[in-house]
Amino acid sequence: MRFSLYALAAIAPLTAFASPVEHSLSRQTELRHGNRITQVSSGRRKNKYRALQKAFGRYAIAVPPAILSAAAAPLPAITISQNIAIKPNTTISAATPVQSGSVAANPEANEIAYLSPVTVGRMNMNLDFDTGSSDLWVLTTDVPQVAGSNHALYMHLYGTLMPGLNWTISYGDGSKASGVVYSDRVVVGGVTATAQAVEAATSVSSTFATGVSDGLLGLGFSNINQVRPTQVPTFMDNLAPTLPSDVFTIALKDNAPGEYDFGFIDSTAYTGDITYVPVNSTRGYWSFAMDSYAIGDAATPTTISQRQSTVIADSGTSINWLPTTLVTMYYNQIPGAQFDSTWGGMVFDCSSSLPDLTIYIGGKPFTMAGKFMNYAPTTGGYCFGGIQDGSSIGFSILGDVFLKAGIFAVFDRSVPQIGFATQA
Repeated sequence: MRFSLYALAAIAPLTAFASPVEHSLSRQTELRHGNRITQVSSGRRKNKYRALQKAFGRYAIAVPPAILSAAAAPLPAITISQNIAIKPNTTISAATPVQSGSVAANPEANEIAYLSPVTVGRMNMNLDFDTGSSDLWVLTTDVPQVAGSNHALYMHLYGTLMPGLNWTISYGDGSKASGVVYSDRVVVGGVTATAQAVEAATSVSSTFATGVSDGLLGLGFSNINQVRPTQVPTFMDNLAPTLPSDVFTIALKDNAPGEYDFGFIDSTAYTGDITYVPVNSTRGYWSFAMDSYAIGDAATPTTISQRQSTVIADSGTSINWLPTTLVTMYYNQIPGAQFDSTWGGMVFDCSSSLPDLTIYIGGKPFTMAGKFMNYAPTTGGYCFGGIQDGSSIGFSILGDVFLKAGIFAVFDRSVPQIGFATQA
């Protein structure tokens, strides 16, 4: 989630959620395609502590000094070729184009982020897809800090300037990006938005200049778009009239390429049924309710109070931020686990055996294996936990630690609702 301070200030308690619904998929929206292309990593490495810096800063939480220090450590560039499956778009009629397609979600080194190839104008770029924001912004040739870097830079000479429109995105750690807006063609996995508002950066903080991605593609709802004085339609807003179904799905993988699908639900990507729950989109986020949780092999789940049940599915955040009681009970199961003020979170001996964590959504269990709770080493043989206390944020966050744990997620904008199943 790329929360700006403006967006954080707008967050208020969400209204009650309706009852969850579990059902089998409508097979009319399931398409199957198949060919293969080769994706190549961006060649830029980024350590996990920079993701922690972002995770703290984006929620206006003071970034601990140890994380700032670890995030500053440089890493050498690498290049990794990966073969991944891509499902191309299908055009049914020239008069009424219907398109659907898929794009790889390629994990960077240490799974700091999952990047996807996107063509913006005439430039092939690697963007971070973020369900917690609603802006498509990119680095450009107008940003001096990125000249001569490994970044792919948008060349707006081929776009059309949208006069009078500007944008600024700020974070709690002081990082910032801003610029102007162009209209240009954007292609993702074969689906095309022909007149997409592209937010072209003219100024960025060093955090973005040295980051792993060439920009960000927001998949949240349009009411948190940061373009002013008039907000612009999101990528999904522009695609919606051309898609068979106004949905996209996420299937992240652990240390392997995953996939984003647009316009359809791939019946081969999951097992069992998809459990859906209503989404409250009034604040622009994929917000829904958690029911309960279970730690390890606990026979009976613990109910989450209604006040603490609001959670956001956020592919732009690396770890999970969860209610205090849940986090405390989880780390009570790990001998020697403790809060480290230097690192600003719960740490434990890296050799510890970590219990699984199961989150119940719509009455159904979705389990994160214990190995996912070990996010990154700190110092002295200790490791930083993949779940942390999110009470100061005001809601919970299920980030990549959840999404890559064998979860298949369906983001249905038409209702709206969100669905979860087990990956095939």
